[in-house]
Amino acid sequence: MDTMSILFTEVILISILLGSQCLQFNVLNTGNVYQFSSPENTGNNGESLGTVTCTENGGASLAGPVTYAILQPVSVPFVFDSSSGILSLQNEEILDYEQTQQYIFDVSCSYDSDSSINATASVTFLVGPVNEFKPVFSDVSLQVSISELTPFGMVLVARDSSGTRQYTVSDEDSGPDGVLRFLPSSANPPELNQDFSLSMDGSLILTQTIELDSGVTSVRRVTYQIRVCDGNRVEADCPSLDVVLLIRSDNDNLPMFEQDKYTVTVSESVPIGTSLITVVCTDADRNGVGEFSGITVGEPNAPVLIPNERNGTVFLQENLDFENSPVVTATLVCLDSGGLQDIAMLMITIIPDVSEETSSSTNTEGIVSGAQPSPLVFTDTDLGLAVSVSVVVTAAFFMTIGFLTGLLVTHLCSLKKAAEGQANIGPTSPTSPVYEEVSPKEVELTTNQAYESVRL
Repeated sequence: MDTMSILFTEVILISILLGSQCLQFNVLNTGNVYQFSSPENTGNNGESLGTVTCTENGGASLAGPVTYAILQPVSVPFVFDSSSGILSLQNEEILDYEQTQQYIFDVSCSYDSDSSINATASVTFLVGPVNEFKPVFSDVSLQVSISELTPFGMVLVARDSSGTRQYTVSDEDSGPDGVLRFLPSSANPPELNQDFSLSMDGSLILTQTIELDSGVTSVRRVTYQIRVCDGNRVEADCPSLDVVLLIRSDNDNLPMFEQDKYTVTVSESVPIGTSLITVVCTDADRNGVGEFSGITVGEPNAPVLIPNERNGTVFLQENLDFENSPVVTATLVCLDSGGLQDIAMLMITIIPDVSEETSSSTNTEGIVSGAQPSPLVFTDTDLGLAVSVSVVVTAAFFMTIGFLTGLLVTHLCSLKKAAEGQANIGPTSPTSPVYEEVSPKEVELTTNQAYESVRL
């Protein structure tokens, strides 16, 4: 056998020998990569995190013991059991998703008898997140003061500067468990969900104007609770923020008289201090803010006054004189505690006092000494009746005067004719009736007596 044949034979024998000791990792997936995973916070408790195995090429049994190792220089928290290929954590190592979510490193196996016969593979280790941290509010509670006139749509609290008050929320979790969800607490009264809304980013918004006029206090205090959840945390386990809302009542209503104009008809003999009318003014505002405070007279020299501003009764404070002014007016002012006002006109119609003429008569029979006539105060309803009576009395008076005057003239004419007849007859006898002449003064006296008789 020549030299070339011998060399060829040796190469074949060596190849056969080496081929029988070729190692490979039993990786179930393609790409010669192992994939392992474990949730964070896993510690060194001896628990296996995964196992790698080697076989002879083609899956044949090993020709001897092998050693498993992590190829350096990669710093990982894992270690292999060198004989079994079991992967575990090193002492005092804990997986932390927030710090590292994935590890990639290479491993090898080799025959103990000949380390040159070896194989390598890659390992990808995924750290799973755990919702271990609750979100944390920057404040336990926030207080916000607003007016009942605050326009709807205003942002009251927010996580940025868009709100009147700002707050922050932090969460040490990362990934899906670090995603925050804001929701109104189920403990909120249902009516609060009508007045306020909570956006997805945690902004509290006023959704409608709040009316406090029907309340019992000037400030309404309500608490709206915001909850924040992360990951799949249930509401009962989610922290909350109390937003204390102080809603102030405002002077948003004018006081109002029941009428724009009040009219009263009175006799000019009404004495000072007589109650003329009571006017009413109301205000929808309540709770001491802008509510009704009183009614006053606008002019300082008005003929009337209102001593008690709360009840609105108008009294006469000076004598009335029909001849001087048959109608007097005064301005009534209704005020509220916030300075708003309403104005109404008071018109007083004065009628002449018929007792002024009768008091000049010499006939005082039937009048009690020292007695005062009752004040005559007429309402608008009584005015027509009073005027009608006055017209009838006046007409009767002048008709009576006319009748008596006619009688007097007839009597005088009779006397004149009688006198003329006596002159034609001649001298009268002592027994003949004598007709006396009547002087003009006597006629005037007779007329006045008749006049006074009719008036009485």
